[in-house]
Amino acid sequence: MDFRNKLKHYISKLTKGGQKKWKKEVQSEKKQKYLFGATNSDNRFQSSRNSSNVPHHKSGFGGFSTFFQEKIVTGDLMKNYGYMMSMVGMMLILLSVYIVVFSPYFKISPNQVMVEAMTPGVDITIAYRSLESIYGQSIFLLDEADIAHRLKLSMHNLAGVSIDRYYPNGVKVLITGYPIPFDTIISGIANKKWGLSSNGVLIPERDLGDTPTKYHLDITAPALIGDLFLSYKIGVEESNMNIISQIFQVFSTEWATLPLARSRYYVDENELHIVLESRTHIIFALQDDNEVKNGIIPKNILNQLITLRTYIVNNPGKLTDGSLVYIDARIPGKLFICADRVICQKNLDIIYGETTK
Repeated sequence: MDFRNKLKHYISKLTKGGQKKWKKEVQSEKKQKYLFGATNSDNRFQSSRNSSNVPHHKSGFGGFSTFFQEKIVTGDLMKNYGYMMSMVGMMLILLSVYIVVFSPYFKISPNQVMVEAMTPGVDITIAYRSLESIYGQSIFLLDEADIAHRLKLSMHNLAGVSIDRYYPNGVKVLITGYPIPFDTIISGIANKKWGLSSNGVLIPERDLGDTPTKYHLDITAPALIGDLFLSYKIGVEESNMNIISQIFQVFSTEWATLPLARSRYYVDENELHIVLESRTHIIFALQDDNEVKNGIIPKNILNQLITLRTYIVNNPGKLTDGSLVYIDARIPGKLFICADRVICQKNLDIIYGETTK
């Protein structure tokens, strides 16, 4: 029995020793293959056990994080970020362009366009017709200068145009016209009467409203007779209209004792005839190169007025007693006075026709 027990003990010892030797050989091979020691192996084994509970994907988070770390180090990520922000900015610009140009929400609606006249002498219908070109346009691209230009082309008496935008698709236009100091008729055109603005534009009577005019001025202009549509067109050039207004102002303030019966402007001759209640005609020449600037009367017109004033002062009552047919003040510094009613009236008729009667 002792021999048998010894034999078993010997065999058992050989078996355990072989297992230990085999384990050592396996660990040695692992060290050579994976380059870590026994302690690292245990730690790696423990770490792998802890991470075995975490689900793995084809591209792991660790690899993803490492990728971005490498990109940050190399600067590629910052470059890509700049490109991305550039693309976002470009998209915002394109979106803004679309909203400004193409979006129907900001297109001007005909129902949202309002026109208001701030003074008499404005035709609202003509104004709306002139604004038809802006219907459907983007409110952001509205050309206010072009709108004012179109309105002034259709109505030459406009002094100012104010445009207010009411977002998203509305526009309000406020129109101001020049003063209308004269009412007028045109020789050769029967049964029609106009207002005459301070810049020489013919205003149809229907648009004058209840605004009274200060003076009456007839116009002789053969070129206007054949024009079927005279409303809001130029009847007297603005420069000449300014001079005419100044002459009337002098009569109103300086010679208020010389009541006016009528007056007429001859376009072709560029002359102003003022007829007193005594039937005396006073003739002024309006030079083409003259223009009232800052309220100052041109020199040649001023000389005509001064010469006439000298005669009035030296001959009181002569212009009101009816003894004179006409006074020709067209030559500055000189007056031609005609008193013979037959001869003088014949002279007027030959030059100016029936309009002098």
